[in-house]
Amino acid sequence: MPENQLHDAAYKGDVGSVRELLAEHPEWASEKDEECNTPLRWAATWGHFDIVLLLLDSFPAAVAMPNSNGDTP
Repeated sequence: MPENQLHDAAYKGDVGSVRELLAEHPEWASEKDEECNTPLRWAATWGHFDIVLLLLDSFPAAVAMPNSNGDTP
């Protein structure tokens, strides 16, 4: 499950919260949860493509960050 507020907002598809959280805490875009998933992974998994674009603008390298299974977003 999501680790912090940005993970949670990306998981739920809450675009407004993602924008606010990225503005306040841009470093959260690169944080991984207990399964090494980034917020980008959560957004991509659940088809929240508008959030995927926001996260990629904030932290493009997240696209290459594998989770604990070796999967990338």
